[in-house]
Amino acid sequence: MHLTTTLLAGGLLSVQGLVLGAATGAPGISGTSGYTLTPVFDTKKLSGSDLLPVSQIINKPLVDYDGVKRPAKGHFITAVDSTMFSVYPPIQGCGYGLTTTSNEARYRGCSVAMNAGFFDISNTTHPHCLGGVVSDNVLIEHDATGSVHFGLTDDGNWFIGYLDNEFLNNHTLASVADRCDSTGLCQNDADLPWYFRDLVSGQVQLVNNGENYVNASSGVNTFTTEVSGRTAIGVLKGGRLGLVQIDGATGQDGIDLFTLADMMVELGFIQAINLDGGGSSDTAVNGVLVSSPSDRCAGDSTGLFGCERAVSTIVCLHSSPQQLVVGAI
Repeated sequence: MHLTTTLLAGGLLSVQGLVLGAATGAPGISGTSGYTLTPVFDTKKLSGSDLLPVSQIINKPLVDYDGVKRPAKGHFITAVDSTMFSVYPPIQGCGYGLTTTSNEARYRGCSVAMNAGFFDISNTTHPHCLGGVVSDNVLIEHDATGSVHFGLTDDGNWFIGYLDNEFLNNHTLASVADRCDSTGLCQNDADLPWYFRDLVSGQVQLVNNGENYVNASSGVNTFTTEVSGRTAIGVLKGGRLGLVQIDGATGQDGIDLFTLADMMVELGFIQAINLDGGGSSDTAVNGVLVSSPSDRCAGDSTGLFGCERAVSTIVCLHSSPQQLVVGAI
């Protein structure tokens, strides 16, 4: 399928004559893609110190979906320069192993890293990354069905929305040469308006156009109303990248998705998606774990200590480690 795509005012695209915003129909159906594109903040007007990721500690008293008052503790990271941002598969590669967020962060040289996409936790031999994954213009996983995605295009736009597999394959720059599909049909790179530089998938769009979008995206169900550790990514007003990670143990403490979306709207997000959470939810700064994981450590009979879970993909911010700013809100 060849898409004729035109960038319109407001960051929307016209695809085959249709203007697409956030998906409102069933996601993942072949031939349908709904998404928004938000231009990256203009970094040319900023000084070097403004281009560094800023980490803030979250410690907010909240009332969750069930009316229970509980604190939300975690981290809120912002960055304005898209060149900081990367998505990385596990060190061994998707389907060949998992890596903790802090180990992956050290290996990739990340100043800040959070866990990212979902994976097949039941498959200990070949734990596949789920959803579409693109890292440095290379398509790692192409099954986009049913997942909401966050990414960066090579022409400087943040991407949030639903994709079908064909659309994802046609918008990934596999090499600098001509692209070929599974049938051997090739097309020149110039035929496509843009490609994904980095892309990761999640479940449930949290924020759309600055409003809580959980009910429209997924509805009221156990996954959206249960408290748990959570990780989320999105775009703030002005085109800044934002990452949020909340500590928690599924069904015991943490935050539900409705409350998380409300908090992210309060923080200034205009678009956001939910990434893998629960025991996977972690933050590393300069390769050191700074979150409180909920998985119990092997051999710990007391149950007092948490250990990092090995995960699949991570989202990474690069900068000079000594210039990272840590504050509180």
